Amino acid sequence: MSPFYANYGYHPQWSGSTLTTNSQLPSTVETVAELHEVHELCKSNIALANLEYAKYYNANRREGPNYKEGDQVLLSMRNVTTS
Repeated sequence: MSPFYANYGYHPQWSGSTLTTNSQLPSTVETVAELHEVHELCKSNIALANLEYAKYYNANRREGPNYKEGDQVLLSMRNVTTS
């Protein structure tokens, strides 16, 4: 679905297309309900995509060390500049 359709609920009509004068316009309530459904569909698809991204991102990751207050650790001075 295009971003335009997700925002407005219809596909854009180009200047070369013909318009019919006998068309029935949907009521505002129907249009809002359709837009709400489209937005919910977009949200669920984005959530699914994020889960897939997280699965592949976390495949080669591991938990970091669990440091507690008072633990002694070594500090690398490679990136620390002093005078």
